[in-house]
Amino acid sequence: RIDLAAQYSTVPGFQRVEPDTVQVARLFEEVVLPQRFFTDAEVRTNPSLRDEAVYQYRSLSDRLGILMFNPIGANYTEQRRQGRTKLVARVDYGVQDWRNLREDFRVPTGLPNQQKLIMNSIKVKDVSSIDGTRYKGLGFPVPLTSTTTGETDFLLLDRETGGVFLPSCYKVDKSTGLISFIDVDNDPVNGLSADIVYQDPGGNVTRPIEDIRNRPVRAIYQANGEFAVQPQKATSRYRVTFSATLGFAQCYPGRANGVETASQPNRLYFTQSEIGKKVILGEVWYRDTGGNLKSMNEQEFLIKAPGVGDPFPYAYIDLTEKDPAAASFDYTRGFAVRTVRGSSVSVRVFYNPETFKLTNDPDENMRLLGIWLSNMRKVTTETFLLKGATE
Repeated sequence: RIDLAAQYSTVPGFQRVEPDTVQVARLFEEVVLPQRFFTDAEVRTNPSLRDEAVYQYRSLSDRLGILMFNPIGANYTEQRRQGRTKLVARVDYGVQDWRNLREDFRVPTGLPNQQKLIMNSIKVKDVSSIDGTRYKGLGFPVPLTSTTTGETDFLLLDRETGGVFLPSCYKVDKSTGLISFIDVDNDPVNGLSADIVYQDPGGNVTRPIEDIRNRPVRAIYQANGEFAVQPQKATSRYRVTFSATLGFAQCYPGRANGVETASQPNRLYFTQSEIGKKVILGEVWYRDTGGNLKSMNEQEFLIKAPGVGDPFPYAYIDLTEKDPAAASFDYTRGFAVRTVRGSSVSVRVFYNPETFKLTNDPDENMRLLGIWLSNMRKVTTETFLLKGATE
């Protein structure tokens, strides 16, 4: 039992806890071989195992980002304020190489069975790279045939299952970025067939798919020019906290804890990692300079960096941008701010068309690398992704 009332009873104007602001999530449990998932038969024999079984998962490929979850959890639901909802997993991870470009599309439904990629010039394995060495591929082994694996410069994933299309199912013109799909059984009557390899703890399994037309797939490759794409997305929803020490996906109304005095009472603070992102405040209650109670609804703000010498070193948005008379947050309703959600998505693209050649002198190599890095170009594009207030 957690007594939230006792935890926040020192907050000025505290009346009650808003249920939607309380988030408690259970961690999923990784099952590593030789361990195995609980089965349906075991759960039927011992129903108490179900709540554990639905949170089991296994990492099939950290290179391809493929996770396997216990299928018992497919129809599992949790009771939420808006009713019963299906179980949702959130995955946090780091990316090793942003140069591995990803394109999602559906296999064409008509002739010719071809798909043009965004990039025209795709890196070719064993061809000289930007530093004079041979390009070895994407950086991880993938199935090349039904029985062999190795490095490749192009990969096609099945987004429905996480399986890998065998290279015999398609060909790629790497000078134009054109994919041509091949009907592996050479029988147009049954559609466009393909062979897909599925990674399984007991060994890879190859299965034929009778018709892949309109199937969602993902192409992974690297482009000449050292292109790298880095998406930056604002958090879907920020949790309002009364602690002046902020963490991931949290925001802090200035002076909210009644103790800390370095912040401004009309600013909502975020971690510095959120600088430049846009957020929407669903509901805000505040007092103006005349002491009048006011509110804002569905207002968008840009998160700014703290100024030089700012005594409270967090990024922030300021209510005075929408109401110059806004003086301080008001808690007479038990909360001052709720439903804070991110609304911006930006993509940074890095590229460098220059080349250099490695030598036998490590110091000279570092100098050449520094010159090459100084020629790096960057383009940033921003758009907006609005999410529902209860999401």
